Amino acid sequence: MAGDIQDIASAAVQLVAKFENVTNNLANASTIGFKEEYLRSIAQNDLMDQQENQISSDKHTINMSQGMIQQTGNVLDVALDGDGFFAIQTKDGELYTRKGNFHLNKNGEIVTSAGEPVLGDRGPVVAKGKDIQIDRQGLITVDGGQIGKLKIVTFDQPKMLERAGNGVFSAPAAAGVKVKEDPQIISNSVELSNVNAVQQMVTMIEIQRSLETYQKLIQTITDQDKISTTRVGKLI
Repeated sequence: MAGDIQDIASAAVQLVAKFENVTNNLANASTIGFKEEYLRSIAQNDLMDQQENQISSDKHTINMSQGMIQQTGNVLDVALDGDGFFAIQTKDGELYTRKGNFHLNKNGEIVTSAGEPVLGDRGPVVAKGKDIQIDRQGLITVDGGQIGKLKIVTFDQPKMLERAGNGVFSAPAAAGVKVKEDPQIISNSVELSNVNAVQQMVTMIEIQRSLETYQKLIQTITDQDKISTTRVGKLI
């Protein structure tokens, strides 16, 4: 009986981890550029690794499919149509993101919502002027003069990307980063989260029901053990 309880408890622990993952997805359903992440069983590993738009690490899989594009009217909001990442400069070096809700800091640099400089083909982008425009290829003009182009990158091995927090990804050298020559950028817009909130809610309900079932099974086995113990040695 003890072995049965251990097996059930082990399965319950896995469900709790999945529940926490679903909760995180739901919490970020309205976060700009967020990519859905989920846990998978070992049996699913090979199949998932063959699918496109997936980044896998151990038992975690990040769904990199594109979210819906929403117009904002903000000239510094840009969304990527198709694959690719914006390159940004951080204290940990060059990192990558799909979050294009940019703004200007006090020095006139285009930065992320976290204040990290957005990189162009000549380094951090400084856009001092009144009329800032970003076209579909990422070319940036200020008051009619071109000042550079957003650095958009892709990877030979995108599955090697890892989350670095706040919608940002890091990549080892082996991932093969390269500049995307023909990016498709939608200005005055942002890419929304690709989380399917309804699907995540359904999954959450299923997990809760399974956990309740496991709890009842453990209680039933425990009760049976108690009954068996009290009957041992009794005369009939």
